[in-house]
Amino acid sequence: MERLGQNYGYILYHTKLEKEQNLEKIRLYEANDRANLFVDQKPLVTLYDRQLLSEAKAGEDFAKEDGKPVTFKKGAPLDILVENMGRVNFGPRMEHQRKGIDGHVQINGHTHLNWEEYCLPLDNIEKLDYTKGYTEGLPAFYHFTLDVDQKGDTFLDFEGWGKGCIFLNGFNLGRFWEIGPQKRLYIPAPLLKEGRNEIVVFETDGKQPGTITLKDEPDIG
Repeated sequence: MERLGQNYGYILYHTKLEKEQNLEKIRLYEANDRANLFVDQKPLVTLYDRQLLSEAKAGEDFAKEDGKPVTFKKGAPLDILVENMGRVNFGPRMEHQRKGIDGHVQINGHTHLNWEEYCLPLDNIEKLDYTKGYTEGLPAFYHFTLDVDQKGDTFLDFEGWGKGCIFLNGFNLGRFWEIGPQKRLYIPAPLLKEGRNEIVVFETDGKQPGTITLKDEPDIG
């Protein structure tokens, strides 16, 4: 991210698998902090923190349960969505933190080249175009509207959703994650407008119940 002038959010790395006949193992060198990998628009594996220090392999890590290498047609897309989950602000490693993939990607023991990189700092979500289609099971943006007669504090319940972040009228309410412990995000009354309000959910794991709920009390687990 630092090389691309980005401070926070996500980066999507996109390439095509032109030379490989299958995918047996993959490693992301110097990658932080969480990576969702997709082959041919299907989930392959999600890697966190310490998992990114080693190679992910068929039969051990991939979502494919039969243990066999992942197969695909020539030119199939490989997408890697990398999330910046935050930086420490103390200690001797402060100046050495790098987010995204700062090294290279190795597929079946060979360095893979020819990547396209898309910065997603999520600081301009008002420009989202919801007419571009939707693929179930992949990361997506979800748009909700809320009509308010009288403003008041409330809490947004994200039960059934996977992991991501939520925006209210362009304001980043925070991240959510199904593992908890927090189950609801606080919405202070001043963030709401009388009349139409817009809520945008960016969900990265392909888990969505299709609805959100507002509650009158918190749930901090």
